[in-house]
Amino acid sequence: MNLVITGTSTGIGHALAEHLLLSGHQVWGLARSAQVPLVDKFYATFHPVRCDVSDWKQIAAAAQDVHTAVAALDGLVTCAALQGAVGPAVTIDPSHWSATVRTNLDGTFYAIRAFHELLRQCPRRAKIVCFSGGGATKSRPNFSAYGAAKTAVVRLVETLADELRGTPLDINAIAPGAINTRLTEEVLRLGAAV
Repeated sequence: MNLVITGTSTGIGHALAEHLLLSGHQVWGLARSAQVPLVDKFYATFHPVRCDVSDWKQIAAAAQDVHTAVAALDGLVTCAALQGAVGPAVTIDPSHWSATVRTNLDGTFYAIRAFHELLRQCPRRAKIVCFSGGGATKSRPNFSAYGAAKTAVVRLVETLADELRGTPLDINAIAPGAINTRLTEEVLRLGAAV
């Protein structure tokens, strides 16, 4: 299968990409930072794309690069995330709060929007999987930007599921639960204050 995964430099995105590559799939990994371990290990089937998912122009260019290589995609997984602004909402720097929302929400939307046409060209039902969690089901004090963005991802996925009904695409949001990733390590470093 031909797959695009965002956030493949670390965490869930990296682990998922490695698992799929070991299973013989072609993976285009979008990340802001270098992805040397995956490139070294899977040079023939892993295609790194340096891209900030919160920047529409970068993600649209990434989609063009993928389209140059393949006529269709079987799946898109939006793993890219940023814990971002932490602290009481009324004291957080507004630009930091906004940047957190842009990465988590806009990054999810931009990826879906940019790769939609390639997914529609899949000869079977293409799949889109987005990540929620982190405050999407209840209040999460001191993580308002992350929680608000992840809640919005759920509503975006629900809306797209209705809009895409009757097309050969399936879209779902999943909450992976607590997993030991860079985001978890950030929270632990902040300590009991959050």
